[in-house]
Amino acid sequence: MMDDRPLKALIPGGSSVPVLPAHLIYKNAEGGDRLMSYESLSEGGFATGSMLGSGGFIVYNDTSCMVRNTWNFSRFYHHESCGQCSPCREGTGWMEGVLHRIETGQGRE
Repeated sequence: MMDDRPLKALIPGGSSVPVLPAHLIYKNAEGGDRLMSYESLSEGGFATGSMLGSGGFIVYNDTSCMVRNTWNFSRFYHHESCGQCSPCREGTGWMEGVLHRIETGQGRE
């Protein structure tokens, strides 16, 4: 890690796969070793796993703001949506708005 900062999280397959928090990078939820393989990374599904995807690793240290980074990703996917399906066409816009409100201190339950 740059400047010896603590590892916070890892996205092992590019911006469209689930984030692995630091405690789930080396060990899966059951405490077994997590390998950098498609099978090992998917253990636990979206709750405790991720996907290898293209292998485009994104690494976060303890100074990274996960809300700001997720907002940035949602802005990208909202802009790049082809608009063919409702969850993507509508959902990414809603997600972008919610994350923007949280980032600017205007979040609500």
